[in-house]
Amino acid sequence: MPLSTSSSDGVDGMPSARRPMSARTGLSALLTGLVIILLGLELGSPLILTRFSRIERREESENQVARTLHPLTPDGRPTVLLVGNSLLIEGVQIDSLRDSLAAQCAVSRFGIEQAQYLDWYFGLRRLL
Repeated sequence: MPLSTSSSDGVDGMPSARRPMSARTGLSALLTGLVIILLGLELGSPLILTRFSRIERREESENQVARTLHPLTPDGRPTVLLVGNSLLIEGVQIDSLRDSLAAQCAVSRFGIEQAQYLDWYFGLRRLL
């Protein structure tokens, strides 16, 4: 009589033979799992980034404002879009600039951080 409640016996009472997993099967299962994890991170990172990054949220909101600008405001004032890097963000006090120029024009800012030459080249081309 067996001492445990589980048995490795097969259906017919004979011990079942388990084949060990081959190295090729194990490697393909491992690679498939890694691909699934990396795809999940790649697809989920924009959502995670915009949720937790203050800088990314600011850039996204300024990008939406820049894309909806028209040459003139509804009251006839021209619109001005200041586009620049982190020096624009740190060096220009946009609220006081908006207040001082409110009678002449509507001022908006689009500051992009950590941008290189090609980012500016293709980004400005697409924006304009």
